[in-house]
Amino acid sequence: MVPCNPDKSLRIRLDSKDVVFRRSHRDGQKQVIQGDVTFYTQSATTIKSVKVLLQGTRKVSWLTNTLQPQNVGQKEIILRQEQRLHTYVKSAAQASRAEPGLYTWPFSFTLTGDLPESVTWLPQDSYICYAITAEVTTGILSKTTRTTEHLRLIKSPSFWSDDLFFAPSIRELCFPSDFTCQVSLPQPYEPIDGDLILDFKLTAHHTKPIKIHSIQLNLFQIVQLIVTKDGSPWRTTKNERHITSTTLQPSDIAAFLEHTPAAHDDCADAICFSVPLPLPLPPYSPTQSVDEDNLKVRYKLRATVTTEDAQGKTCGKSVVFSPQLFVPIRSSPSGLEASREADDRCPCASSTTLPIYGEHVFDTLYCGEVPLAAEDALDFDDVGWRTARL
Repeated sequence: MVPCNPDKSLRIRLDSKDVVFRRSHRDGQKQVIQGDVTFYTQSATTIKSVKVLLQGTRKVSWLTNTLQPQNVGQKEIILRQEQRLHTYVKSAAQASRAEPGLYTWPFSFTLTGDLPESVTWLPQDSYICYAITAEVTTGILSKTTRTTEHLRLIKSPSFWSDDLFFAPSIRELCFPSDFTCQVSLPQPYEPIDGDLILDFKLTAHHTKPIKIHSIQLNLFQIVQLIVTKDGSPWRTTKNERHITSTTLQPSDIAAFLEHTPAAHDDCADAICFSVPLPLPLPPYSPTQSVDEDNLKVRYKLRATVTTEDAQGKTCGKSVVFSPQLFVPIRSSPSGLEASREADDRCPCASSTTLPIYGEHVFDTLYCGEVPLAAEDALDFDDVGWRTARL
């Protein structure tokens, strides 16, 4: 952002506006943001001071659905670092007025891995945002020129989207007709632009054939906002929204079986196949899973298997998985020099390769307030639910 001034201009140039925290940073290493403040003046002036401020703000807000709706919210500064890059001292051996030209002051900030990631796609004025602001004070009247650049803090797993190996999540359904169905999520972590794949293993403990009436997959997104008091959860609201679904009829299952490779030893006496659930494509991609103190975004994948017996009666049972969606980080040109060249070519250009979060997921406003249930006081980690650190 460059302020419109015919005589003076101010610009912040950064190594990258996307700050990606890998697992190494979350385990104690720190992330460094480097850049410089560039000030251009067409006339001689006194540069009294130059300072740069890095600030992170978190705000949650929603409207209750009570008889008299009320706004519930909380806003706090989660990060504030300030550096003074230049100070004019009249008695010092320096020129009282700066000649026309371009002046540059480098700066660097250090971020720790315990900071929450940026969230800017929520409605109702709820967000977690970071910004760097530069101020230059000039002239006898101490006129201030100010500009701001926004950062995006991303917490990404320490692996690439094509190099994922984790223990699968396995559930089992037992039907009254002496028939079991084992459903597994082989990959708990999935990129937001991929497919959620479930593996099915059907086993019958009798000679009667297995008749599947339908298999349905539904993906839901759960967004929870929390207001804290004295460091503990106080009030909360939760919204569950359907993202995508697919339903397989017997003919579809037969088509999957035709394209399924030969069964392994563990599937010799069973019917094994996989069912993919394609995720929405950009710009309607789902958002990344978030697990912060005041804001949580989780996903629930429900698989429903319906069988049919010889009398035509159907029996349906469901299992639920909790996949973790993340933004895959791809290689892209980096470095302060590359950023400066991009700024010189086009001030409004963006070099980020990360997809933009789709706002269509939140086309309904948050309304309602629910008490803090037991499951809301739990944090979600890689292997399941665990007690929160309140």
